[in-house]
This record gives sequence, C-alpha cells and structure tokens, in this order.
Amino acid sequence: AEAQLETTHAARRYRAAAATIERVQRGLTITLRPEFLEDKGEALRALIALHLRAGDARSAFETLERAKSQVWLGYLMNSERLRWAQDDAHSRTLIEELDRLRAEHQWFYRLAHDPLRDPEYPSAVQPEQALIEVAVRERRMRAITERLYLQNGGGQWTDPAPAMPLDAVQQTLGEETLLIEYYNDGDHLWAFTLDKQTVEVQPLSLTAETLNQLLGQLQANLAAALKVDPHTPAARNLTHLVRRSSATPQQAER
Repeated sequence: AEAQLETTHAARRYRAAAATIERVQRGLTITLRPEFLEDKGEALRALIALHLRAGDARSAFETLERAKSQVWLGYLMNSERLRWAQDDAHSRTLIEELDRLRAEHQWFYRLAHDPLRDPEYPSAVQPEQALIEVAVRERRMRAITERLYLQNGGGQWTDPAPAMPLDAVQQTLGEETLLIEYYNDGDHLWAFTLDKQTVEVQPLSLTAETLNQLLGQLQANLAAALKVDPHTPAARNLTHLVRRSSATPQQAER
C-alpha cells in the first residue's frame, strides 16, 4: 500500500501490525518483554516515517511515545502482579529457592569483582569460576521469577497501557517550558519541540552513523580517563578531545 502511495491504507495496516505485537507482548512475562520488542519495531518505525513525510508532527510524536512507553507503562499498570502469592506450597518452595540463590549470587559476585587479597585466607574459588557461578544463578533466578509470575496470573491478557495523546503531554508543560525529544530512525535524527500549544519536528544534520562514531569516541575517552592521573598532560588532552567531540562542527573548526 505504501509503495502504491495509498498512505491511509498503509497507516491502518501498520497500526494493526503494531497492535498485534502489543497483544503478544502483554502475554509474556515482564523479563521477556524488552527482548521481545528489540527486533519488532518495524511497523511503528514505518508508521512514524509516514507521518513525518506527510508533515504530521502530532501523529508522529504520539506514535513515538507509544513505541517508547510500551514496556514501562505495562510494568506500572501490572506492578501489583509482581507480588508473589504464597498461598500454596509450590510457590513458597520457589520463593525460598529464589532467596537462597540471591544470597549465593551476591557472594559469588563479590568473589568475582572484589576477591579477598589476604594471603593467609586464599579463596577456594577463582574470579573466573565465580563469574560462571554468577551466570548460572542469574539464569535460574530468572526462570524462577518467570514461573512465579505466571503462577500469579501475570501471564494472563491484561488491558493495554493507555496511549498518551499529545494534548495530555502539553497539559503538563509550563508556559515557559519547551520539551525537546529526539528520534533516531536508523539513518537520520529528528528533534520534536513541544510547548503548551504547538508541536514541530525538524530533521537534524547529524546522521546516526556520525552520532554512533562520536559516542564510541566518548566511551573510549571515558575508559582512558579512568586510568590516568587527573593532573597529568594526558588528562588535559582527554578533556580537550571530549570537548571537541561534543562541539558543533563550527565550534570544532574554531
């Protein structure tokens, strides 16, 4: 439909696809929902692109807000289901095992990241083995958590999280407040600007590829800064590099 320029039909189909993803996602346990959505945002991204090409900043912003808030709003609406029921023996057994695993996880985590250095009391577990034990307990803790969640009715279909319309967002803004929200479509960056009455969207000259390069440089500089004395010339050079990478092209040239 989009290829044939039937934008209204295409938008309706994209919304239907996004609604299907939301329904399936609500049937998953809390811990599985974020990973499930990692590679299933195509319909919403395509719908946002349609709105942007049509100059409909309002609909594009509302779609973006819905895409960003699915997991978080769903968690808030169903947080009471995260309280494990203890009215049956099986659940109590799982909760006891979960508490034991948490204590063991904390102990192995400390051995892995802060091993005892007293030569008179050598640790029987090396940091490498402790990391393996940490991972084993994390997997088991996750499995128990999901089982408790499902036994507590958390896997049942629930009402969808309410979509946040633009008007509701604008009502929270003060008269002198301007909200700026960024959107990365994979190739380009966009900036939505909202005040109490209007909403606008502008494409940014910075590409997603350049942004990723700058973020990589920043992370490398931060990692290097943690290893040098702050009073050395190397630290001053790192500060200069960070300032240049965060400056506009015109500022960097000067």
